Amino acid sequence: MSFRKAELFRILKEVTHGSQLKIKKAEIEHIIPQNPVPGQWTSISFDDHEKYLHTLGNLTLTFDNQSLSNKVFADKKKILIERSRIKLNNDLLKYDDFNVKAIESRAESMLRSFLLEFLDIQTL
Repeated sequence: MSFRKAELFRILKEVTHGSQLKIKKAEIEHIIPQNPVPGQWTSISFDDHEKYLHTLGNLTLTFDNQSLSNKVFADKKKILIERSRIKLNNDLLKYDDFNVKAIESRAESMLRSFLLEFLDIQTL
């Protein structure tokens, strides 16, 4: 298991809706894809894509990675909300568009949740 995946798993303690899920079978999904279809992800520049691609705010877990691939954000969000059993994906409802501001906001929110849950730290 890669370090990045291990860290993400650690952040996602009890991520299911009322039941334990075999999270080790989950895959990391890049919300903004690694290889976006030209013209589909206009909310982020090429340079920002490279900068934020593998950051916490752009990553999520899924059991349905194949169906998400290079879809636009609205389609990915719909699939993740409708099919996912992972609570982490519900936070995507906050975003109408997925851009640098959303990635940074999501990363900060995830970090705050981690600090509160695992280290009992109330503020950054």
